[in-house]
Amino acid sequence: MALNFRSKQWLAGIVLLLCGFIVGVLTSPFVMKNLFHRPDMPPPPPHVVAEHIMERITDELSLTDEQVKQIWPSVEQTANKVEALRQTIEPQIREILDNDAKTVEQFLTPEQKKRHMELINKFKKRQEEMEKRRKKQQ
Repeated sequence: MALNFRSKQWLAGIVLLLCGFIVGVLTSPFVMKNLFHRPDMPPPPPHVVAEHIMERITDELSLTDEQVKQIWPSVEQTANKVEALRQTIEPQIREILDNDAKTVEQFLTPEQKKRHMELINKFKKRQEEMEKRRKKQQ
């Protein structure tokens, strides 16, 4: 069956859409992991968070300069409070993770325990590096 020009256009369009769909499905996990979830990056310092929030609400709410001046101290104070809370609970989180690691280790073979310890050390090293970067940013 010979296809006319119009049918060929439709077929080419469908093939193009399918190719785009396949590329999207195959690349989206990589994009999501590498662009949006960066566990190796420390959280931004409070002043950066506050500036970002102010930019967003200024644009979204069409704030006047006077409103920005009035709202800024509250946003900055809130960002500082959140950072202080993060620093307060971080040791508790590490303790919970350490306790869990000990529990998990009870059920592992000697080979698995060795690999588990390597993973924990790698994680701790990454956490230390993040903390150094975070302190540099402040």
